[in-house]
Amino acid sequence: MNKTVFGFQLAYFRRAANLTQEELALKAGCATSTISRIECGLEFPRLELFARLDSIFEQFGFTYEELPMNEIYDFHKAKDELLAAIHDGREEILERKLKRFEELMIKDNVEHQQYYALGYLICMRKRGMSIEEYIDRCIELFEKGRKIPKIEDLHMLHLTRIEHMIIFEYAKGHYELGELEFAEKLMAALMKYSLKRNTDYHIQRCKVISATFAKVLLSKKDYCKAQKCVNYLLVKIAEALDSRILYHGLQIQKELFDAANDREGALVIDEFILASQKMVNYLHNYRKAG
Repeated sequence: MNKTVFGFQLAYFRRAANLTQEELALKAGCATSTISRIECGLEFPRLELFARLDSIFEQFGFTYEELPMNEIYDFHKAKDELLAAIHDGREEILERKLKRFEELMIKDNVEHQQYYALGYLICMRKRGMSIEEYIDRCIELFEKGRKIPKIEDLHMLHLTRIEHMIIFEYAKGHYELGELEFAEKLMAALMKYSLKRNTDYHIQRCKVISATFAKVLLSKKDYCKAQKCVNYLLVKIAEALDSRILYHGLQIQKELFDAANDREGALVIDEFILASQKMVNYLHNYRKAG
């Protein structure tokens, strides 16, 4: 069943029960705009709303599982891609992912609003929004859902992925403003939170946080802590990289360059491998000396 057919059936049941969209929304505990969007074939109801509608009309005659899962998959994919674009920060990609997410989001869902608004805010910042306004808007955006927590409480709370990202952007804003002590405390709290969760997502976030955290500490001339952040980042990058496959691939590429008589390409690969080996050895000795 597609969204258009489901929307037609909902409208049919509603009219048969002599209910307006507003009356049905009140009974179902949702916004009138949600009922309108469902009936227009723009979205499916979430499971909780489906159950309430099913109860109101004494069963639709089909189950939630019969709704196509690809619709739900498409939305989650759009959300993940928007979050990745926010993380990446490139405006042209961000604008494209924002447009796709807007097509699928539920307009009166607070979390969806936070995803969309943060992407939009980052675009506005790149176009000249002042850092002071950016910080204020980050606070407003977080508090669409709940009051922004104290720094010391962050590691004990459950943050959604978008809440975590908003606080990170908020911390970056204070760093850009030169408020280094506050930025350091926020970065440390976010790092502690992510390390405690230890999911694939939070491990990835730790890499990003540690890089920005190192910049904050460098600005404070706290070189010892900055080095620890960089060490963590390099170790995680090394763990994620299959160096043997990379080396093997480069060797094959070098053979292809040699076959094509491309001496410059072969030399670039040789220099890259030599420089990589020197870097690894130097960092190893540097850490041992430290």
